[in-house]
Amino acid sequence: MSNELVVMPRDQFAELLRDVINEEIEAQIGPLKAVIAVKQKDACKAAGITDNTARNKTKRGEIEPLQRDGSSLNYFELKHVPGLKPRSNRRNK
Repeated sequence: MSNELVVMPRDQFAELLRDVINEEIEAQIGPLKAVIAVKQKDACKAAGITDNTARNKTKRGEIEPLQRDGSSLNYFELKHVPGLKPRSNRRNK
C-alpha cells in the first residue's frame, strides 16, 4: 500500500467509501443468497410489490421461484429479490 496522500471532495470520498463497504458486504453475504429462501409474501413486501406482480414475473420467466412439494406457496432465493422491482410508471416519463 502506498503512503501517498490523496485529496478529494468530501462527497466523492463518501461515495468511494460506500462503494468499498458495499463490495465488502456483498463479498461476505453474496454466497448466502444462493441458500437463503424467503416466502413470496415476504419477498414482495421487501421489494414493494404485490403478490400478483411476483406471480406475473414468474409466469413470464423473469424470476425463478422455488416451490415446496404439493404446495402452491412460492419461495424465492434471496438473490432473486432485487429482480422483483416494480415496473416503472411510463406515464410520468
